[in-house]
Amino acid sequence: MQPTITIPRNWAYPRFPLGQQTKQGLIVGIEYLTKEHRGSWRYAVLNSQNAEELNYLAEDDIQLFLPK
Repeated sequence: MQPTITIPRNWAYPRFPLGQQTKQGLIVGIEYLTKEHRGSWRYAVLNSQNAEELNYLAEDDIQLFLPK
């Protein structure tokens, strides 16, 4: 059985999924920030497979790889 995540209707949907590879690294976590932070998402990103440290980035700071 696949795990299910339910997002409340009044929250914006996250732009990037878990497991998405980005220029900053691999997205391994997502956190919703309350309306005090404009109701946005923050992403936990590993910059390499051997990294033990997570970077937390706002949605606008994430960049996807461009198709060649």
